[in-house]
Amino acid sequence: MPCSKNTPQVDQSPINVKLIKRRQKILKKTNMYISFVCLSSLFCVITAIIDFDKTNQAITSMLNHPIPWDTIEVSFMLNSLTHVPAGYFKNLPNLDRILLSMNLISDVDDFAFSAVPTVTDVYLGDNELSLIRKNMFAGLFNLFELRLNSNRIHTVEPGSFNDNNALYILNLNGNSLQTLSECVFDPANHPTNLAYFSFASNPIQCDQSWCWVKQAESDWIHVDNPQFTKCDGPVALHGRKWDTITAQDLDCNSTGQYYSAHTKLFV
Repeated sequence: MPCSKNTPQVDQSPINVKLIKRRQKILKKTNMYISFVCLSSLFCVITAIIDFDKTNQAITSMLNHPIPWDTIEVSFMLNSLTHVPAGYFKNLPNLDRILLSMNLISDVDDFAFSAVPTVTDVYLGDNELSLIRKNMFAGLFNLFELRLNSNRIHTVEPGSFNDNNALYILNLNGNSLQTLSECVFDPANHPTNLAYFSFASNPIQCDQSWCWVKQAESDWIHVDNPQFTKCDGPVALHGRKWDTITAQDLDCNSTGQYYSAHTKLFV
């Protein structure tokens, strides 16, 4: 069946090209320390770009930690959060980065980030997520980098990244994915340059469900470190590295149909 488009009911905002270019420049810089405010030893808000770490694990809920309206970057890294609630990130016109890695987060509310369309980076690595629902990242029209590595993700629902056509980096390493639907992106408006797509250390089944990725590699997807991405099955392909896998290996030309986000046609 073709990918159905069920657009989340959020305000559509155009992609902010200046923000995307700024994030590309920031990626090239290191040790950029400017002014910031720590409201406690566990929670900091940034009024400019800064790198910092947390070493305690006391915060279990973000609701008691309001964010100043002019914040650019907020981090709850290395705490004990279990949930990202809808409505927390709002009225933050300058917010650029949300860092939530290394917590115990098992759920993100639908539309949790829809009120902050300026955000370009969301880090959710090293948490306890098992399911990515289609509205978790709705409204993030400028999302440049999404880290979901080192969770327990076994399913990414169709439509999960429909609003994220500015994605440049998507990290799904170290999860429990066997398949990945071709409909996770909007087939009519997918990213034009997903330059770093990582899904190593997953028990992937190298079959027709991955044909769309193999085909899109010739156009808009670059699989990062394919030599470290290996097939777990079927038996005939067990242990094969992604960069040695062909469309024929995946049985992409059999009578079964699959939808290609690259061609936007049944093939």
